[in-house]
Amino acid sequence: QHFNIFGHRNTIEDLSYDPTSYDSVLGGSSVIYLSLIEKYDSNDSVLTDEEKGLYRSVDGGKSWQRINSEIGDCLVKVDNLGRVFCGNYNGLFVSTNKGESFQKILEENVTGLDVVGSKAYILTNSQPNSENIPTFAKIYTYDTALSCVNILTGGTQEDPNAGNTHLISEDWQWHYIKGGMDTKYLYHFSADAHKVYNLKVSPKNPNNMVLVYTNTLYYENASNTVLYSIDGGQSFNITTPNKLKTGDNADYHFLPYANRRMNFYWSRVDENTVFDFENDWLSKSIDAGKTFYTNSNGINGIMCGGKFNFNLYDNSLMYFGSQDYLGAVTTDYGKTWKFVNLTTNNPLNDGANIYGGFAVRQDVMFCVFS
Repeated sequence: QHFNIFGHRNTIEDLSYDPTSYDSVLGGSSVIYLSLIEKYDSNDSVLTDEEKGLYRSVDGGKSWQRINSEIGDCLVKVDNLGRVFCGNYNGLFVSTNKGESFQKILEENVTGLDVVGSKAYILTNSQPNSENIPTFAKIYTYDTALSCVNILTGGTQEDPNAGNTHLISEDWQWHYIKGGMDTKYLYHFSADAHKVYNLKVSPKNPNNMVLVYTNTLYYENASNTVLYSIDGGQSFNITTPNKLKTGDNADYHFLPYANRRMNFYWSRVDENTVFDFENDWLSKSIDAGKTFYTNSNGINGIMCGGKFNFNLYDNSLMYFGSQDYLGAVTTDYGKTWKFVNLTTNNPLNDGANIYGGFAVRQDVMFCVFS
């Protein structure tokens, strides 16, 4: 069935299977829910009023029927009781009768939604507006009733250790907070500057959580970074790597985070393993989100432009330029890589579109950029 949406780079989890509807003939769940994207679409929505909303399939996705015209642009999850949870900027809605009717149980902007067993985990995030409503980021759970688990707060100039959400990864960064110089909120969390979304919870251990925060004031160095919790959302810390770790300290990701909308997928058998699709490649954590390593199984994941050159005098050395990600160099036959930005301080180019590359020595490299 055709739905009139673009869907480019859509990572909103707007489709969910009902685990209580297993059909042995189909070999899977027969009931599926889909909330069509509107504002989250890559282009202005072309959906008509007759098309917008929440759809349901009862035959494993072969055919679809719209069951609610008001619940579009939603994150959708179904728990092991068959309850349907839908969350968007209008709030959180729940159905206990297979989507026939919904009740709004939360009047906040829902940016993250997950279920483990019969419990839903909800992340909400308000942003500054003309009505001067205080900003906040909150985590709720819902089993038989809605319960607020935590309100995310950061450190202050007076006490950088205050709050329950910390972005500090190096000792010297305290200086910026205490001195009032962290005006772009690189080193301390604030709901005024940061957006949070995509809360995901380990099905093996719900104390383990990850989410994404984006810095709206500083696009380059702190956008799209992972926060993790190992205490059920009572506190969060910044993961390693993050874009504040640069140069020789960037020993986990050798390429920078992109500004994609991240998503996570927890292992169903190991409480400490989570996969992160945050750029154009996969990463993996085996310590509950504390650290992530590139894990693309040999898939490059980036655009190298098709032009690269071997060094005839030193075959351990190779430099790759890259579209969007600048490039990387290896000096040990490709076993390890180091991030290289040949456009730094170059007045002709402030982007990252590099095509072709050749390393003469470790300290002499050529590229073409556009």
